[in-house]
Amino acid sequence: MQLGSVDIILPIYKPNKSVFQAIDSVLSQTYEEYILYIVDDASKGNFLKDIQNHYGNNWKIRYLTLDKNSRQAFARNFAIE
Repeated sequence: MQLGSVDIILPIYKPNKSVFQAIDSVLSQTYEEYILYIVDDASKGNFLKDIQNHYGNNWKIRYLTLDKNSRQAFARNFAIE
């Protein structure tokens, strides 16, 4: 059986250091046909920029930002669109 590409959506709001563990876990998988969408749900501060600086221009990661806090379900649906 051949698997297709997988989209992974990680909504974040004021994340702590454990978000790096979650991202590292995704990046360390042996299956490589995926894109990780990190959706910042209008966190105050530079959380998303810190994540971008840490992982650089990794082509498997896409960064999205919401202008207003809309909760996890909206953040997921935003990434799907």
